[in-house]
Amino acid sequence: MKIVNSDETAHNIHAWAEVNKPFNESQSSKGVETTKTFDKEEVLLPVRCDVHNWMNAFIGVFAHPLHTVSKQGGAYEMKLPAGTYEITAEHEKLGKQTMMVTVADNGSAELNFTFKGK
Repeated sequence: MKIVNSDETAHNIHAWAEVNKPFNESQSSKGVETTKTFDKEEVLLPVRCDVHNWMNAFIGVFAHPLHTVSKQGGAYEMKLPAGTYEITAEHEKLGKQTMMVTVADNGSAELNFTFKGK
């Protein structure tokens, strides 16, 4: 993963990894690049800027290509070969849910997750 400071101000990248190696590195000015490699699966690995508390993200590290991220409003699409799958949807505050889905040859399937606010 390549992280680039595109701002005229300093930032830091603080990855709170539990499975992979955590890191906390400064990016002092515009154009500074940091490259990191994750070698173990880890979902919802939080990353924050300790300088600007509103800047945060979550990283998903997968050993397979069968994953996606929802769009604004929660809609998602995943291209899967025919078969039966256990699908997990995870929200950083509302937890995770798992459901089974079967995709037929040249078919599609609909699977809706509903997360309720606490």
